[in-house]
Amino acid sequence: QRGEILIFPGLLSEEHCLDMESYLAELVAEHQTQRYIVPGVGDSPLHTLIRRVLPVSGATFEDFVTFSEEDVEVDPHYDEVRNGETHKLLLFLDTVAGTRFWESKETYRKKNCPLVVGPARGTVVIFPMSLYHDSDRYEPQYSVKRTLGLRMSLPPFDPRAGESAIG
Repeated sequence: QRGEILIFPGLLSEEHCLDMESYLAELVAEHQTQRYIVPGVGDSPLHTLIRRVLPVSGATFEDFVTFSEEDVEVDPHYDEVRNGETHKLLLFLDTVAGTRFWESKETYRKKNCPLVVGPARGTVVIFPMSLYHDSDRYEPQYSVKRTLGLRMSLPPFDPRAGESAIG
């Protein structure tokens, strides 16, 4: 649904993950930074792969790729909406740290987190742009967490309609 988090454990195969690790390495080298939102990229290898394997019909993707390959835990934040997108897609390429979610900045409490999505290689998480989130603790500390992301919009979903956009 538009207001819920979708989790696809192990959606990507090991071969897909290796391809995406290579793509991540290219992005880090090209932009000479460990975390960045690359604009104007609508035909990236990540876009192509996700369109092929994601079991969601009617999703649209923005021309941005987000990448991160760093050893610093991400502070709590909202993702900035850039083009009217409703959701962020996050791909975990390792098992270092998951992502923690709260409904809002006002409900944020480090020790009382309502949802933690654990890290699992090849897992894809789709969450509303309106959710306050951060990275879970890095285990072991100072490990390098590798993720790729896309901005997207999901079609409306009505469970009473009988058919779902989610396969």
